Amino acid sequence: MVRYFLQQFRITLHATIAATVFAAIYCGAPAGNAQCQDADLLIRHAKIVTMDDHDRIAETMAVRDGKILAVGTEAELSGCTSKHTAVIDLKGRTILPGLIDVHTHALDWAKHASRGEIEIGYQDIRSIAEIVERVRRRTGTIRLGEWILGTGWDEDKLAEHRYISRADLDAVSPDHPVYLGHRTGHLAVVNTAALRLAKITRATLDPQGGVIEKDAAGEPTGILKDKR
Repeated sequence: MVRYFLQQFRITLHATIAATVFAAIYCGAPAGNAQCQDADLLIRHAKIVTMDDHDRIAETMAVRDGKILAVGTEAELSGCTSKHTAVIDLKGRTILPGLIDVHTHALDWAKHASRGEIEIGYQDIRSIAEIVERVRRRTGTIRLGEWILGTGWDEDKLAEHRYISRADLDAVSPDHPVYLGHRTGHLAVVNTAALRLAKITRATLDPQGGVIEKDAAGEPTGILKDKR
C-alpha cells in the first residue's frame, strides 16, 4: 500500500506540475492573430482539452516566452512558426488545464511510510483474515510491547463487510498494542493492549468530538471514530 501511495503521489505531482503550467500560460489567442507569429514552441498531434466555453479539443498549440499564443488545428497554426520554432510531437497524448487537488494528504502518506506501518490497504488486502495475519507476522519481528501500526483498511472492500474488532486483533496480538487506521482517516481499530494503555474502559465517556464504540454489553469494541 505504501508503494501504491508513493506511486500515486509521484503521478499526481507530475500531472499537477504540467497542469499548473498549462493553466498559468493559457491565454487562447485566436489563430492568425499577430501574437501567434514567431512561436518558440509548437506542440502538435496532441489532444488539448481547452475547457473553453465550447469545450474544444485542439490538436496544436503555439507557445512563446512561456505563454500560449494559440490553440487549434495544425493548419490554423501553420503561420505561427519560423525556422527557430521547436516542434514537439505528442503523438496523441493529452494536455490538460490546471487541476487542483487539495485533499491528497501527501504528508500523511510520508508519515505512514517512515513509520514502517504494515500494508493493509484494499489494494493489497481482501479480508479481515489477511489483515490479522499481517499483524500476527509483525509480532514476530518486534520486541515485546512495541506498537503495531497500519492504515488504509476499508470494510466495504473486505470479504466480511464489517469493521475489524479488538477481538480480531487480540487473537494474534495480546501483548503488542495495535492501531489500524481506516482509509478515511476518521476512525481506527485498536486492540485490548492499546485500550489498556489509553485507560479506556466500559466506564470511559466519549471524548469531545469522538466516539468510543461499545457493544451491547457496554464493552469497547476497539473502534474509535469521529463524531460526525
